[in-house]
Amino acid sequence: MGVSREGASHLREPVITLELGRSPQLGAGLREVLAEWLGDEELPAGHARSEQLLFQGLGVTSWPHLHDEAAHVSAWQDGDDIVLEPHRSGGSRGDQKGFEPLERRDVRVNKDADDVELGRALAEALARCETRSPS
Repeated sequence: MGVSREGASHLREPVITLELGRSPQLGAGLREVLAEWLGDEELPAGHARSEQLLFQGLGVTSWPHLHDEAAHVSAWQDGDDIVLEPHRSGGSRGDQKGFEPLERRDVRVNKDADDVELGRALAEALARCETRSPS
């Protein structure tokens, strides 16, 4: 699982892949990733290895393939809330490529929410994501 905020991805081991229907595991995974968030630090050593583990876990081969297939949510803590920000995926080519935040679609949940509630909030944020239109 990676955390992204303002375009910077921080991948950490272990790489976690979870089924969307499993809200307690999603919530626990998100909580683990948020605990690792250290602000604006440099990418950790071994980042390329973590990328490969991420690609393996998601069944993709590269960032362009991931951009074509993935929904992306940024997550951070704001006071007592965890903010989950859905993105639009423009795929990996063209003027709209990459992920862009979707304004006013954030999902907020209290930082003390249990893993089930946190997982449901993450699933809701993922459902609000937009993917590229088929060509």
